[in-house]
Amino acid sequence: MKIVFFDCDGVINSYDWDITAKPDDIPDLDIDPQAMGRLNYIYEETNAFFVMSSDWREDFDDACKRLRRSGAEFPIIGYTPLHIFDMTQPDKSRGAEIEHWIADNVMDDEFNYVIIDDLADFRKKQKKHLVKINPKTGITDVDVAKVIKILKKSK
Repeated sequence: MKIVFFDCDGVINSYDWDITAKPDDIPDLDIDPQAMGRLNYIYEETNAFFVMSSDWREDFDDACKRLRRSGAEFPIIGYTPLHIFDMTQPDKSRGAEIEHWIADNVMDDEFNYVIIDDLADFRKKQKKHLVKINPKTGITDVDVAKVIKILKKSK
């Protein structure tokens, strides 16, 4: 099983796209079509499942609708827990939330994962699985190549 933990802001809607490339005549287009194409390409190449780790997960159903309307073809199988609202979870980092999701959902010895995010609050052991995105540009072809390389590695 291969999992892509993905963020949205800074990954599929970057500063450059929002300011310079977003069409003025389509004001509700909030996702860069090229970035969405890159996520679709990751799925085509790896058959990975996608798990939302973005703040968008607070309204997961709406977020999925936005992604589908914007061309998402990859399977979104869930989202990481929101530790920020869970007082029993002392570690509120995105890395802790991903670790929690893995502990609760993975029973596959062949499990591998990648994290696509513009943040850096991840555990030391997660760094080799992280493709840190520049929020100015969003996900690039170079980032996509790194994601695919990580997912195709054996554990």
